[in-house]
Amino acid sequence: MADAFANLKKSERIEKAVCACQEDSKLTARKAAKIYNIAASTITRRLNKQTKSRKLISESQQLLTPVEERTIIQWVIQYYKWGLPLGWKQIRQFAIEILLRKRPQPQGSVPSLGRHWHKKLLTRNPQIKRVIARGLDRTRASAMLRVETIQEYFELYNSLRQRYQILPQDTYNMDEKGFCMGAIQRSSVLIPVGEREAFLRQDGNREWVSVIETISASGESLSSYIILKASYQQSSWYQQLDTQSLLWLKQHFDVETAKRQVGEYRLLLLDDYSTCAPPSYDSLQPLDVVIFQPLSKYYSVEVENHSREKHYWLDKEDFIVYYQNARKKALREGNILSAWRTTGLQPYNPQIVLTKLPNRLTTPPESAQIQLILNGNSSLNLLVGASNDYVTKATQAIKDTMLGSPAEHAIKTIEYLNANNAILSKTNTQLVAASRSRQQAKKGKKTLGKARSLSKEDVDKMRKEAEAKEAAEIAHKAAMGRKKKEQALKKAQKEADKAERAFQRAQAKDTRETQAEMARLGRIKQCLFT
Repeated sequence: MADAFANLKKSERIEKAVCACQEDSKLTARKAAKIYNIAASTITRRLNKQTKSRKLISESQQLLTPVEERTIIQWVIQYYKWGLPLGWKQIRQFAIEILLRKRPQPQGSVPSLGRHWHKKLLTRNPQIKRVIARGLDRTRASAMLRVETIQEYFELYNSLRQRYQILPQDTYNMDEKGFCMGAIQRSSVLIPVGEREAFLRQDGNREWVSVIETISASGESLSSYIILKASYQQSSWYQQLDTQSLLWLKQHFDVETAKRQVGEYRLLLLDDYSTCAPPSYDSLQPLDVVIFQPLSKYYSVEVENHSREKHYWLDKEDFIVYYQNARKKALREGNILSAWRTTGLQPYNPQIVLTKLPNRLTTPPESAQIQLILNGNSSLNLLVGASNDYVTKATQAIKDTMLGSPAEHAIKTIEYLNANNAILSKTNTQLVAASRSRQQAKKGKKTLGKARSLSKEDVDKMRKEAEAKEAAEIAHKAAMGRKKKEQALKKAQKEADKAERAFQRAQAKDTRETQAEMARLGRIKQCLFT
């Protein structure tokens, strides 16, 4: 019997032996020791609760309890479903917020989690893992999160094919790809054992080139449409997108496809254009799925060979040659057919894409149900949300699941509520800070005018006009200030002149009155002596 458990670890055999003794009262520690190849004294001490398992000892030494960690994990999963996956920085902030609520720190002090805390968190909670996230445009992300949008896209595509009897030879996909002429991707090289890293010299040309590629569902490709930078820019380059697209359709696409057209109609699938389906993500674009990644890799190899073999800067002629070499390798018939097959477009099979889509929510719901396992088979289901009465729901949940110790249920519920409220509080604080920052940024923005197509000369001209207007406003304000000061001085001078004239009139009046009094006194004196 002991051989049946020989492959298990010692800790696992101890747990099984203790559980077997607890379930079967007739099974003694000596018999269990022989069955599980464990010392009888070890089982006896565990049954008498004189010792604890390594798991319980490890949990007692953790900064966060298992319930608090599971709460963080549930929020990580919820954020992923919302399309907002969290990083280590946010996870550590949540943990610190929980610790601050459990054990308040002095002002300005933050509890330490340890340098490798996040690695141990992953080990203890295998429900989550670490991956490298890729950037995705907001419009594409919105479409990616809505399965209904993808289904509508496939239904529209299939209905157009059937209504107009469009053949695979007349079905095309067009997309644009940017290339940095002198850039090299990361590649595997050999270096001496004593060295730590290697640098591959690359061309210093950072000029960008735009290339438009078009492939058909029958495995063919049209000639490339390359847009290079020129010394003199034409005004037509700054016209609206509709005009540019019409030129490409008439001068390039229509000319190329008319020669090989089989049926009566042709179908062109575009990415991020107002006349096609709603913006989708890469799994709906054959060029994005299979073609562009190896195309970039092959071109990087060509540039790498150029750096090793030649000692002059890469120019436009070199780019065309190297790009054509890379294009021959990437746009093979097998790769093109694989691209259409992977996107579920040819042959038509939407499930290839739909089965890869996660069932995500586009906006956070008002509430989310989180289940906590409390005691073995006992579970606590709580419906959490910003407007929920946590205490009432927790109390009712404890009454409904009173299968173990009431104190243990209450403690774990309180731990969960504390952790959940801490995470909600931290999230709300971040949202408020982001909102205030955006409001402050809007106040300080300067604009050049209404949005429209502009050349660099137009932008420079408008910038100069805006600066001149601003300078004129400053000068006008200064002139108005000087004018107000002059008016105030004039008013003060008028008041002073008025006061001076009043003083002079009063003084003249006093003089006349004095003279009149002196004359009267003179007449009186003359009468007295006569």
